[in-house]
Amino acid sequence: GLIFAILIILISWDDFVWDLFYVLGRLFGKIKLNKVITLEEVEHVVPKMMAVIIAAYHEEDVIEAVIENLIQSTQYPMSMFHIFVGVYPNDPATTNIIKSLEKKYHNVHAMTHVLEGPSSKADNINNVIENIKIYEEEHALHFKFFVVHDSEDVVHPYEFLFENYLFETHQAIQMPVFPLIEKPRFGNIFKNMITSTYVDEFAENHYRMMPIRNAFNAFVPSAGTGFAIRRDVIDSYPDSEIFPVGSLTEDYKLSLEFKQKGFNLYYPLEHVSKLNYEDKIKQEYIATRSMFPKTYKAAVRQKARWIHGITMQTFNLKEILLNKELNLVTRYSFYKDWKAKFGNLLILPGYLIFVYFLISLFVDVPIMYPEGSFSWYIMVVLTILMLQRQFLRFRAVYKVYGIRSASIAVLFPPLMPIRMIVGNVINLHATLRAWRHHLFGEKKIKHIKKVKEKEVAWVKTDHEFLDEVVLQRFHRLLEDKLLDRLLLSKEDILKYRKIALEEGKLLRIVLREHKVLDEKELVEAVCQVENTQFFSGSLGNYIKDVTMPQFKEDLYSNYQALPLFILPNSIIFLGLIDSDWEGLKALFPDKIIRAAFTFEKQLEMYAKGEEINLDSQRKLSVLNECITEEKLLARQAIIAMRYANDFDNLVDVFNEMGLLYCDRNVMLL
Repeated sequence: GLIFAILIILISWDDFVWDLFYVLGRLFGKIKLNKVITLEEVEHVVPKMMAVIIAAYHEEDVIEAVIENLIQSTQYPMSMFHIFVGVYPNDPATTNIIKSLEKKYHNVHAMTHVLEGPSSKADNINNVIENIKIYEEEHALHFKFFVVHDSEDVVHPYEFLFENYLFETHQAIQMPVFPLIEKPRFGNIFKNMITSTYVDEFAENHYRMMPIRNAFNAFVPSAGTGFAIRRDVIDSYPDSEIFPVGSLTEDYKLSLEFKQKGFNLYYPLEHVSKLNYEDKIKQEYIATRSMFPKTYKAAVRQKARWIHGITMQTFNLKEILLNKELNLVTRYSFYKDWKAKFGNLLILPGYLIFVYFLISLFVDVPIMYPEGSFSWYIMVVLTILMLQRQFLRFRAVYKVYGIRSASIAVLFPPLMPIRMIVGNVINLHATLRAWRHHLFGEKKIKHIKKVKEKEVAWVKTDHEFLDEVVLQRFHRLLEDKLLDRLLLSKEDILKYRKIALEEGKLLRIVLREHKVLDEKELVEAVCQVENTQFFSGSLGNYIKDVTMPQFKEDLYSNYQALPLFILPNSIIFLGLIDSDWEGLKALFPDKIIRAAFTFEKQLEMYAKGEEINLDSQRKLSVLNECITEEKLLARQAIIAMRYANDFDNLVDVFNEMGLLYCDRNVMLL
């Protein structure tokens, strides 16, 4: 018992010092984890071309719902991101789903591997990156950053917007990752026990530990999903072999390489307001929500891979500790990760001692820690440490998941909560499995390495996804946007939403009719929520001079809309949020009608030709040619015009966006 207590003290004293420093720093304001970012700051940055990478193998059960949800919920412009899914020729079920999505969306692509799967996640992603570079050459694009997600992720609607903003000053980003879990009730405590252990650990690590690493410029590891990399970092690798193929935890090893190269991985912990289904305002973190294993066997298998890859395969602790190029707190953070392969093993004697203690309460056996002895005082210290850690865990789970989850995690039952015990047992079993693989499995690994693509078999976890009703709760509504922008209070939102329900109208229409807020602010909010383009640039006589051949004088007076771009198969109209869009569709039955929104005063000026700007008129004329020749999407042209005033010319805007249309037409701009 004394030996056990001393070992626990030796392996955990630094955690207490770290926690104490963190608590005191937060209490007295010495440690400021993250700058609060406003939506105005985020939306002011020009949106850049982004590549979303998803590695998939036998994900036919979830991949379609995941991609559909991402596209429908994100508030990043549709025309500014592409989703590349890495598939294998021997996985036709997944491939066929992506092929069908390709037909539905212009920005979804199947990237088929040259080899049959599975290879490894790292190999799959590397293959996708290589194919993305080919795609760029063929389509005159330049993706400014790459985002890696898993095939079961619920991506936050603001994630891409925030990454686009953060890449102005950071080279790589790891978004928070929080497991998805049913709303906890006493009836489902045991049903969700395994997944709940992930909830506790990720809440503690990604709410408390990752931000403090970030604040101290320590080592911030990648979580493998919600992981974004700027293009200059990608280009620092001579080929497409960016993710280390021979690693069980390629994400951790890659973030180590970034640190050694001087690329810091930034971890943002930002939250926004959300009016939930109970009409209560909640603080929602801009984070990736993922499904985690529900069975004991799957959890042990996954965690064994993490422990083996991180603590036994990725780095040599001695080399890290002697590396003077890394600061002290960075070297300590590696030690903190490394010691898990020993600390987890102390769980077994710890619980055996606890069982012995319980027996000693009822049976006359020798007392392990006699009151007043040296070992007794050590156990008092350990008890205090345990209570302190449980308090910090309670706070982390409460901040992310609420009071009910925190209470079940830490107080059911008190002192020795069952969720913590189950989580510790899983970690113990996983660590033993990792040690067994490390000590006795090397010959098999060396044999596998004879085939490069099979260096490490893809140890996959079977996935499932949420139903559509639950997914809607993760979408951002107009109400949420108005709260984010501090345009309306909760009381006003509920008031006008009630009016909208009574009158059978959309909330945006009621807000405009009642002139509750500035129309320009309302239109911008609506455009963000609906992923529709907001236009506020100068038009001059463009509408009358360029689109006159098919322009009907009564379009503005009867439909409150003006043609912006007239294409062979479609017309992009500039109008108001309550223009007669259905009437326009009926008026042009052979055309696809698309909308760009502006506000009434601006539209009236366009219709009368009062805002004369020959430069803008010329630019729009050339852009219309580019769109007609299918060298540019209308949405991309509207975005470029919106930000044109911040640049010397439109070519610079295109370069900033990653649209490399450097032909004769665009060079005229």
